[in-house]
Amino acid sequence: MEFQVCDYGIYKVVMLIEGVGKAELGELDAVIKAQIQAGALYVILDFSTVQSINSAAIGSIILGNSILKAKGGRLIMVGCNDLVIGVFKLIGYLEKFTIAKTLPEAMEIVKKAAN
Repeated sequence: MEFQVCDYGIYKVVMLIEGVGKAELGELDAVIKAQIQAGALYVILDFSTVQSINSAAIGSIILGNSILKAKGGRLIMVGCNDLVIGVFKLIGYLEKFTIAKTLPEAMEIVKKAAN
């Protein structure tokens, strides 16, 4: 899996350049934790290039969201296709996450939450 991280101070945007597959187990977890350790209160995951999601990625997202919420922040997902949204709905976590349609919308959510 390949990531591109953009640093905007209290929040980081993590763009997933390639899909989330079995070969990348633990990579998403590591990149989310690295952003939290670097001081991010908000992490935006850009899923616009992701076609599917596996259980390891779901676990990483749930854990990252829990850690950020405990610190007063949150994890925001953006650009999720219908399949990814359907998976979160199926497991009962859709309502527990913040999902934005576009990156500017996600950035606006962060700005409002940070004030």
